[in-house]
Amino acid sequence: NGTDEITLAAAEKRNAKVLSGAFHESNLEYFGDTVTVWDVSEFLDNPKWRDDALRKSRWQEEIQKFENSQGNNDGKQSKEGKERKRKCRREKFASICEDLYQESLKKL
Repeated sequence: NGTDEITLAAAEKRNAKVLSGAFHESNLEYFGDTVTVWDVSEFLDNPKWRDDALRKSRWQEEIQKFENSQGNNDGKQSKEGKERKRKCRREKFASICEDLYQESLKKL
């Protein structure tokens, strides 16, 4: 008769078929299928991706601390901020080396 539960479920599944070319992903066959777009465990297992994300988040924190130290949170620099130049990588490296050198002299 076609009114039993299994037949109705099968008809519903057939009606949910994705038409060819509807999405860029060709492996999608039916609407309502579950797809893993991003897996956090795979992300954390890859040290390169994980370390890159940590480095970027630390950099963002550093930028926010710098902006907050200038006394404004709207991203505009104050007069003091214009006078205070941010260090480039070479200057930061030289500053770190100098600090380490000074610490080593204190230990002597």
